[in-house]
Amino acid sequence: MPAISETILDFTSFHVGYCSGPLAMTQRGAPWRIGRFPAGIAVLRHPVRGTILFDTGYGKLFGEATAAFPERIYRWLTPVTFDADDSLPKQLQKRGIAQPDLVFLSHLHADHVSGLFDLHAIPPVITSRQAIEKLTATRLATLKAGCPALIRDKLQSLNLQAVESLPCVSLATYGLEAFGNGYDLLGDQSALVVELPGHGFGQTGLFLPATTQGAIFLVADAIWSLEALRQNRLPPDMTLRRLGDRNAFLEIFAKLRAFHLANPQVRIMASHCMEAYPLNSHGERG
Repeated sequence: MPAISETILDFTSFHVGYCSGPLAMTQRGAPWRIGRFPAGIAVLRHPVRGTILFDTGYGKLFGEATAAFPERIYRWLTPVTFDADDSLPKQLQKRGIAQPDLVFLSHLHADHVSGLFDLHAIPPVITSRQAIEKLTATRLATLKAGCPALIRDKLQSLNLQAVESLPCVSLATYGLEAFGNGYDLLGDQSALVVELPGHGFGQTGLFLPATTQGAIFLVADAIWSLEALRQNRLPPDMTLRRLGDRNAFLEIFAKLRAFHLANPQVRIMASHCMEAYPLNSHGERG
């Protein structure tokens, strides 16, 4: 697979908190025992654009946003473990990063955005137009969509930039033509935004043709684990219908599986995959 960009991104990944829930809710045929699901993020370091975050995991705001009813239902359904000592700013500081220069949010579920508000200063934030538009929904609607009202309001107060305002690029060169066109996040095709509808509203991922760890495809919640993709084991229908567009999820899952089989050298990283973000070490890579 050719790397069009001459830029090689320094790549690091780790998790910021995790939630717990039945494994059977994420993969058909899995046991009903409780599993742990990391809130994985990635840190990209670009020689010109600086430090870019892919998602931000959990943060202090999640606890505040789910303290009252009905938002507390979110906390009951997916109990969260978050240690302030492992907050996003502290983990970045351990890696020599004082402040990110850009944040890319794959979608606006609380487990992907809460850590943003722990940063000392919030840099420019990019997400999809559909995700931004859904922030105007009612309190119950945004809660059902995985974004409690307090988090929704904080996001609305930001000047969020729509992915669709970025330059459009062809993904065919990378074997991703099934996903349509993408968007050039950093201006040199070193990070390509790929639309991944089905889970939540306006979900997108990032394809990185060349990093210090090779080619990587950050697919957010388009799959729950690489194991499920390898074995072609989908989540149960009750999960697909509760969290988004079932048919769109099935279509994207099939496209990702075909891409994985054709390009096994590309590392696919799902945000809640234990293989991508092992909990015993914060999932650090690099």
